[in-house]
This record gives sequence, structure tokens and C-alpha cells, in this order.
Amino acid sequence: MNTSDPIRHTARQPAPAILYLIALLTLLSLAGPTALADELLLTDGSRLTGELIDRGPHVLTFDVIAGGVRIRRYFMATDIVEVIDTSITQPESEEGADSETTVTTDTGDELTIDGGILGGADNADLLEPAPTQPAAATTRYTVIPLHGEVGTEITAELLEACLDSASHADASLVILEINSPGGYVHELQRLVDVLINWQAANSHIPVAVLIEEAYSAAAMLAMVVPTIYMKPGSVIGAAMVIQPDDEGKFSAVGDDDDDAVGKKRVSAIWAKARAAAEAGGYNPLLVQAMMDIDLEIWLAYDGDGHPVILPAEAVDNGRVVDHYAATLVETGGSADATSQGAPIPPQRLSADGKLLTLTASQAVECGLAKAIVGDTAEAIEHLGYAGAHDDSDNAELLTMRHVRQIERTEKEYRRLKDFLANRLDWSNEPSQPKLRELLSRRRDLLAAQQAITRIIKLAKEHHWIARKASDDFDSITAFDVLRALNKALEDLDERITDKKENLRRAKKYQ
Repeated sequence: MNTSDPIRHTARQPAPAILYLIALLTLLSLAGPTALADELLLTDGSRLTGELIDRGPHVLTFDVIAGGVRIRRYFMATDIVEVIDTSITQPESEEGADSETTVTTDTGDELTIDGGILGGADNADLLEPAPTQPAAATTRYTVIPLHGEVGTEITAELLEACLDSASHADASLVILEINSPGGYVHELQRLVDVLINWQAANSHIPVAVLIEEAYSAAAMLAMVVPTIYMKPGSVIGAAMVIQPDDEGKFSAVGDDDDDAVGKKRVSAIWAKARAAAEAGGYNPLLVQAMMDIDLEIWLAYDGDGHPVILPAEAVDNGRVVDHYAATLVETGGSADATSQGAPIPPQRLSADGKLLTLTASQAVECGLAKAIVGDTAEAIEHLGYAGAHDDSDNAELLTMRHVRQIERTEKEYRRLKDFLANRLDWSNEPSQPKLRELLSRRRDLLAAQQAITRIIKLAKEHHWIARKASDDFDSITAFDVLRALNKALEDLDERITDKKENLRRAKKYQ
């Protein structure tokens, strides 16, 4: 009988769907456990079942499988407690092939169980979920939001995790959205290394930056990327390295002639900043003028109208001096670039005594930015990726988790600080405390010791916690507090020992 004949096929009475399900469940119970069973235990206590795809130093790729549906998710390493491999190898048949069971229904359809997967043409729509990912040929872009302070909301671990997720998702384009007042130099150096190394390893994936605000360390980070776009009203620059003094007043690092260590630090930072500018293909004078308040630079144009950045000694009385003019000619330009027949005079970008800070239009004029765009979509269109699929969910998820971790850490710090203050408040202590009062104080000291130890650990892991602790403890370090607590605990133990001895003697002579 030809079961493909539509008239004869539909004329047969089909078995109820519930019978197929019962047969399927029975066969699955006989077949034993499925071959795929990785478990992911997260710090929030949740447990996910699926397949481990990739485990990098900062991000883990895991396919969550539920109800036959596979969803790819990315997790920060700090969110993971353990990855458990509970897979059980499916027994092989005598021929060594995977076990396979086929059931023929009374309609002539075949339901095949092979490695735990159900087949059958007439059941394909029911049993095979639609793909959750777009087709591999789809052009994708990933937007990575870098919003907040460098070293707090913006970290090297977060950037590396987001970049790795973009490469794993086969992104065709990565856009870094920067809106930052700057931040910590140490974290900037790590961020620059991450971005330079990732671009070298993924040269087939172009990276662009879209700036809303990029001051200080954020400006240095943006200049690692060769393609920068500016939003209307955006700014970039002002990257002086500063530090607070003993009174909490900020001053430039290395500004004091006697500060040899500070000058050495600034020299190392300048070297890293110049490396960032060179990686992006920008004139190092731009980044140096953002950092050095005493540096003056000028903007000139060659014969083809291309911008050229010049030092102060290159311009005299509004004209480029002969030596630098000859250099412009040698590079294919002309010292007398014209606009509508009139020479274009050089323009001063930064004056002596002011850090270089560029507006959106100035950034475009001096060649730092490609264009001014209204939003991300316009930048993508300008890059030639109009119509590309937005595949930024994983980067946004990683960013949100990082922000939540910051909130949890700050909440824990506040709790520890308040706990510490309460345990160290002995303003109502009697002049002659009893033994039980001394023992109670000892418990308080031990609890305070644990709290400050935890604060020290948080400060090591998070620069911004270290800064908060310094402010809260009046610029003394948490280590100073710990040392004071240890000394107070030693003194208290001596007092408790003396108190116990006195009580013992008093009891003896009663």
C-alpha cells in the first residue's frame, strides 16, 4: 500500500496522540538516561542542566536545555560555583553503533528514538523546536555598553567577557558605546591590553567606538580603536593623571619636581597611552595633549585637505615654519592647502595651561573621529552594516550581572562598615567593667576583626571599595584599623586574664 496517497492515508483512523506519547515515554524509560547531562551550579543557588560549550578564563558558554529547547547563554566566571559533568555514555549495540529503536504506528509512520532524539517526518513540527539562533549566514553586530567609571562599572574582565561572547556568536561587527568620566589608571592599562590583544586575535571582526562622553581613562581606551564616532554634544579628552594628597586635595601626579616616583609613574602611563594611540592609528600628540597641561598642539592641513597635528614649535605667526612645511610637502601634501582658493591657516587645538578636550566637531576636524552620528543605528549604517542583526543580548546580560555584582558588593561593604562602627562604639563603657562586660567586648573585637578582614579582601578585589574605605576611615588604611584591632584584642586579653586571676584570688580568701 502506498501510504503517500493522500486519500487512502487520511481514510485510515489515526491512533490517538496520547498513545504515541505513552509509547515514547515507555521507550525512553527502557533506553535509560540520555547521553547529554552537564550541570551548572550558580552563586545564586540555581542549577541549570544542559551542555558546556566553552570555558574561558572569564566567561563560560553553556547551552541550557529544557523541554527539548536549547538556549545558549553566557556566564561570568564569578557567577559560577561549579560545573558538574553527570553524563552517562549510551550503551552501544553489538555492531558498535548507537542504539536505535523504531516504532511503526498503525498509520504507517515511523517514530525513531536514536540517542534520545525522536524522529519521524510527520512529527517534525511537534518534536523539533524551531532554532533559537538566526542562520549562520546572517550578518550580526554586538554593542558593548561601557558606561560608568573605569575600574568600577568598566573593567578588563567585563570587556574581555563581552568581546569573547561576540566572537563566539560570530559577530561581524563590534561597537563599544562609551559614556564615562574616566577612572583608575591601573584598570585602564589592563583594558588597553585586553582590547589590543583581542583585536589582534580577531582581526576579521572590525571594532568601532561610539562616544557620548569619554574623559580621562575612557578617552585613552577609545583611542585603541581605529574607528571612532561621536554623538552630537559629545566630548573626548582631559586625561591628566591625578591623585589626592593627605588633605584630600587632588593634584597632578609627578607635578612636584621632587616627586621622582610620580614622574616615573607618569612616564609609564604616557608610554601606555602612546601605545593606545598608535594601535588606533592616531597621532600620539593628541593623547599627549590630553594628558600634559603644558603641551600646545596645532591643527594644519596638507595639500589634499587631510588634517595634520603639529607641535607648538611648528607654527610661527600663524604659519607653518619651513621645516614642518617641507615635511608636509614630502608626504604628498602642500604647505599652502587652500579652501576656495584661500590658504587654510593652522588652528590651535590646545593652549599652554589647558588640557586638550575635543568637542564632536573638533574630533572630526582633526581626524580623530570619522563622523557625528545620532545613534548606534546611524553608526552601523555608516559602517556599511545596515540591516545587520542585533546580537547584543549576551553583552547586555554580562553587563547587567556586573552591575548587580557591584550593587551587592557595595551593600556588603556598607553592612560591614556599619557593623564595625557598632562593635567599636564603647562610649557607655563603665569605668570598672565586670568580667562579663570584658568578654562581651572581646566578642565585639573578634567580630570587628572579621569585618575589617573582609573589607580588606573587598578592597583588594575592587579599587572603588579601597577608595571608599580610605574616605570612611579618614585616609587611614584598613590595614591600620586591623592592626589597631589586633593590639586592642591583645590588651583586652591581658585585662581579662588579670580579671579572672583577681576573681580567683577573691574567691579563695572568702
